[in-house]
Amino acid sequence: MSRGGTQYILLEVAKEILWWLLSAVVAVIVMLPLTSKLYFKPFWINGALIVMALTYFRYSVLLKTTFVLRPAWVKFLLAVFNINFFVYVLRRLQEFMHIYDSFTIEAMGTPIRPLAPEEVDPLFRYFFDEINLACVACLSLSVVLVIRMIATYWNSARLRLNAGSEE
Repeated sequence: MSRGGTQYILLEVAKEILWWLLSAVVAVIVMLPLTSKLYFKPFWINGALIVMALTYFRYSVLLKTTFVLRPAWVKFLLAVFNINFFVYVLRRLQEFMHIYDSFTIEAMGTPIRPLAPEEVDPLFRYFFDEINLACVACLSLSVVLVIRMIATYWNSARLRLNAGSEE
């Protein structure tokens, strides 16, 4: 591989890592109202769902220009992964709804300081809205990404098949 090709790959990998780090920063900012008042138990899974939702959105919009999604085998593995990921997110959503339904702070995490009763309800409302947005975004964007990959594949296959025919 030429020096220019290696440099291009390294820049694309650095760009992908930068996007993932930016998504992680956004996830931390989104969870800040919860983590500023609690040692938030589902911090890692909630953060991962936000990062995946942002990444899937980016992949869905920028499918053709995303370096890591260029090989067909990566797209295939991602489509197979998304089947399992969809079920996994549904199960996590059920667990989060169990936390919300219990309406106890201890189910969400340990308070950093004692919380006044008027602080608890807004915290639970934020938890409910944020977790639903993250889970629904992951679920819908995983489906959108697979549909987008299939549509791109069939569009390019149609163009290849029709390349020699004249109408």
